[in-house]
Order: sequence, then structure tokens, then C-alpha cells
Amino acid sequence: MTAGSPAARALAAAPRWAGRLLAVLVAYAVGAQIALGWGIPEIAARTAGTALGLAASALLLASAAAALADPAPPLRERLSLALLRCGAGLLLLGLPASVLWRTTEHLQVAEGQELEAGALPGLPRLRIGAVRLAPKGEIPLLSKAVTVEAHSGGSALEIKLWPPALVSGWRLAVQRFGYAPEVQWRDGRGTPLADGWALIGTFPRSDADAALVRWTPPPNLMMGVGLYPPDLEDLLTPPGSPYHLFLRLDEATLAGARRNLRDPEAHRWLADGRPESPVWFVQVFRGREKLFEGQLPAGGEARFAGGAIRLGPDLALWAEVQAVRDPWLWVAVAGAIAALAGGMVAAAGMLRRRGWW
Repeated sequence: MTAGSPAARALAAAPRWAGRLLAVLVAYAVGAQIALGWGIPEIAARTAGTALGLAASALLLASAAAALADPAPPLRERLSLALLRCGAGLLLLGLPASVLWRTTEHLQVAEGQELEAGALPGLPRLRIGAVRLAPKGEIPLLSKAVTVEAHSGGSALEIKLWPPALVSGWRLAVQRFGYAPEVQWRDGRGTPLADGWALIGTFPRSDADAALVRWTPPPNLMMGVGLYPPDLEDLLTPPGSPYHLFLRLDEATLAGARRNLRDPEAHRWLADGRPESPVWFVQVFRGREKLFEGQLPAGGEARFAGGAIRLGPDLALWAEVQAVRDPWLWVAVAGAIAALAGGMVAAAGMLRRRGWW
């Protein structure tokens, strides 16, 4: 590219046009926020916001090349300016793209479960091991710790609240956990209504069905925003069936202490460890007719007119895992690294000019 050529002139003008477009983008974003209440995702999703952002990012990257091509300043200054502009361009491209175009899925996994290959695109086969609970996290900001052991082929990994585990381009992190008693439930003819692990807190229900039972008020605490504490009760309704089963965990031994989980402060103990010797409150309905009500310990069974129910001796844990695939995040990370490197080069140059280094 020769000096004075159209390409050289366009490259030299890139910094000026990048600044102008950034000013327009900021004015557009501020105006949209004030007039329409839009946040960054809404602004970036609009055609105008997307076009301005992409154009400004491209011009910032071109400006980085222009800084390197300018022979006048010293190499250190050119390198610093190029890195700063390149970092800004990549951040402007990567952050909105990450918000708009990331793929987010949620998996509910229970101990002993096998996730077949392809449960998510590109995700290998995973065998879920133990779910471990602890009242304190390894990271100071996390007051609770939930860890899901998983195995893929011959390798083992741990899926935690933070940091996410990286598997085949997916970032896997625990969102919440819960309890899963083993339930064998039959109607009056002996027909199975449920036979397996019941993941408490995951069953859909209509408002009419929910009105059958008295639900425990949610605890008054500001943490987790619905992710903690785990649900202690749920209503199971087999598809196409008039039957309903309500299960509520009333008491259990946690970390060696017997706990009444009907206590309003029970949430303080639920991450102490795996519940042992649990006792469940059970109600069975056919339509709106109550067929059974009572408490059953793990391993207990009840027979009644209209059916029978048995709870297994073991209590499994389950976890909801958030899976995020976001290649644009790495663009933003590269931009942050480039901008940081540019700032360090600039700082080193300033220190050297002042004789401090």
C-alpha cells in the first residue's frame, strides 16, 4: 500500500471516523435509554445499534492498523495505541455479540444418571456421579457450595457454582440443587403411576392442581433469587391421570444433627450435607378426593383404599446445570487482554520518559 493511495488515505481517516461513530453510538444509546428505557441488550439488538456497533468496531480495528503503519511516532507509542484501539474494537464487537448470540441451555441431572452424547450439540456422553453439598464455598463470595461429579470417557470433572467447567465448548455451572426420593406409586388396580426418582421442584402443575394442597410460604431471605434454598415440596401429576401425589420433606438428619425442616429457619441447614433418615409428609388425591395423608420415613410404605405408595430407603440429590456456549466471549476476552497490554505499554513508556524506570 503506497502513501497517498486510496487505501492509505482510508486507513489514515479510520481513527477520525471511528471517533465520530462512537460519539453517534453513545448518543443513540443514551437517547434510547432516556426516551424508551432500553438497556444494552435491546440497543444492541436493534438494527441501528447493531450497524453502528459493527461499523465502529471495524473502524477501531482499522485504526489499530493505521497506528502501526504510521512511521512518525516511536515504536512503543505505535504499539500501545494499536493495542488499545484493537482491544476497544474487539470489546465493542464481543460484548454485545455475547449478550445477543450466546446459546444457553439448562440440564436437570440426578446422581447416577447417564447423559447420552449429543444431549447438547457437541456435548460428549456424561455420567453423573455424586452431588456434594457444603455450607461454605471455596470462593469467599459464595456462602454455599454445590459440586456435581461427572465423568466423560476416562476423564473426571467437577461442575460447581463457579468457575464454570469447560466441556467441548460449553461452560457448565450449577444453578440450583434439590432432593430426589425414590417413589413407587400404584393405583387401586396395581397400575404403576410413578416408579423412579422424583426430582422435587421440577414438576409442572396447574393453578387448579396447586390449590389441592397447602404450600409452605417461601423463606424470608435475600440470597439466590430462587436458586436457594432448594424446594422441599412438590406435586406430582402423571400425564393424563386424575391422580396427584404431594410430597414434602419434613425432617432429616443433616451433618449429624436432627433437623425439623418445617422450621422457618430451616434454610440455614440445607447446605450442611446430604439429608439422612428423611421423613416425608405424603398426600394422595384422585381428582379432589383425598385418598391418603400421613408421614412416611425413607423405606416406608402405605396402603390405602385406591392404591399404595412406597418410598425407597435412599435419597438422591439432583442439580440444575446451566450450559452456555459463547464463542463471542473469547473475542471480548481477547479485547480486554489487548487493551490491558496497550495500557501497560503506555504506562511503561511514561515511566521511562520520567526516568522512573
